[in-house]
Amino acid sequence: MTRDRLPCNRLLEAARDGPEEARLALDLLTGPLRDPEEPIEAETDRITEEQKADPLDRRLATIPGLGTITTSAFAATSPDVAAFRSTHDYAAWLRLTPWAISLDRNERLGRMSKAGNRSLRRLLYLGAMMKPMSRQWTE
Repeated sequence: MTRDRLPCNRLLEAARDGPEEARLALDLLTGPLRDPEEPIEAETDRITEEQKADPLDRRLATIPGLGTITTSAFAATSPDVAAFRSTHDYAAWLRLTPWAISLDRNERLGRMSKAGNRSLRRLLYLGAMMKPMSRQWTE
């Protein structure tokens, strides 16, 4: 469907002769339908500006594969890393390590836990998948 044939544009055309307040309200409501990328770009630009002011965000942004949204999400939701004894403890907090099952002297790893912050795990997964893809795109 072309942009001029969108139902929201036909609605605005029909409301052209109506009161100006109604047209302004309809324009405000149908704006994201006409150009869905605009509010996303505006929000991403706002997050990028905030990221420049935060030293933790700037440091996280140097990690390959992690973008503005991912690094801001980690900076906003993760506790201070000084609270963890090791990187393994931080990975366990994110629920990225499998369960450790110990029976007598046999230790083995169980399944991955699905508890924890699903959004952070999803963002990490997407960042990890973008790294090999970026190599394919640049070759």
